Order: sequence, then structure tokens, then C-alpha cells
Amino acid sequence: LRCIGLDSYVMIRFLRFGFETQFWSFVAACIVLIPTYYTNDYDGEFYKDETGGFSTTTTTGYFRITINRLENDSPKIWVVWAFAIVYFLAILRRLWVEWVVFVDLREDFLANGDPDATKEDDPESVKQFRNSCVVEYVPRSHRRDKDLLLFYESLFPGQVKRAEMVVNSARLTTLIQERRRYIAEYERINAKQVHEMREYCRLTESLE
Repeated sequence: LRCIGLDSYVMIRFLRFGFETQFWSFVAACIVLIPTYYTNDYDGEFYKDETGGFSTTTTTGYFRITINRLENDSPKIWVVWAFAIVYFLAILRRLWVEWVVFVDLREDFLANGDPDATKEDDPESVKQFRNSCVVEYVPRSHRRDKDLLLFYESLFPGQVKRAEMVVNSARLTTLIQERRRYIAEYERINAKQVHEMREYCRLTESLE
């Protein structure tokens, strides 16, 4: 965690969770389920399908190592049932372990911040992180730093150090992009006019 940061650590644990829950269950299935299916003496049976015709359970080829090799009343069904119960219990156990680890990391993050972001900060910045909160949907009448500070001071006298209003820059970003398009279009038209003017001057000079 100290070497790669919180985000990478959580991602690696997620990938390891997927590997451990799938790879080892596959190994267990190769040891328990596949031999159970393959060694069962059952070649399928005819049954009447929805269209009124007769079909048979496919038990050849790939299906020799699937549950198709077990008849409905086969005692070996209990092996599959027991495997499924153990598998899901193991998955739930691993989920619980990951949840416990995640809760500890989350609480540490809320209390101390991201180690990558705060290791270079001074104690005052860390203290500010621990005592800051984000408020959304602020009414228009309070969308100024001073008005917002006075409002919270009325709620928590002497407990608010400062309040800052972060303006939504989506509209500003749109205007900046539109301005850039106008500038590019102006430069294109200006370059075209300059080129045409030079061509005109060159043509008139050749006629003289």
C-alpha cells in the first residue's frame, strides 16, 4: 500500500479476488466434478420436447464432462450440490474478507486522506482535509464565499474557519471551446484573404 498507493492497491486486490475465486474453483472442479461426470455410466435418454417430437440428452464430446452425464435421479447429484454449496460459501467468505479490508482502508482515507496526496503536505493541510466537507446545490442567494461563510457561522458559531464557493465551470468551458473555434475560423479566413491579396498583387505586377 505504501509503495503503489490506495487506488492501485484496491485494484490489485480486486484482480486477486477474481483470480482466487475462479482459478481455484476451476482446479477443484477438475478434481471433483469432471471425474464425477466422466465416469458416470449414462448415455442420455429420449424425451418428448415442446414441439411434440423426441429428443435425447447430449452426452458425447464436450458434454461428457458436463452435468448432462448425470441422470435426474443419480446419487452423484449430491456431489454437484455439495460442491456448489462449498463454492458459494467460499465466495461469501472472500467477499467478507475484502469488505473488512475495504472498510478499514475507507475509514483511514476519511481520517487521514490518501497517503500519496498528503505525504508531502504540512500538518495544517492534513487537518484541513480531515475537517472539510463538500456541499452541493447551494441556493443562488448564497453562492458567494462571504454569504456562505455567514450562513454556516449562524449555524455553527465560531466553528467554521472558511467557506469557499467553487463555480461550475461547464458553461465557461463551453464558451472557451467556442472562442477557440472562432479564433481558428478567423485565422483560416484571414490566411485565405492574405493569400488572395498576395496572388492579386503578383498578378498585377506581372501585367505591368
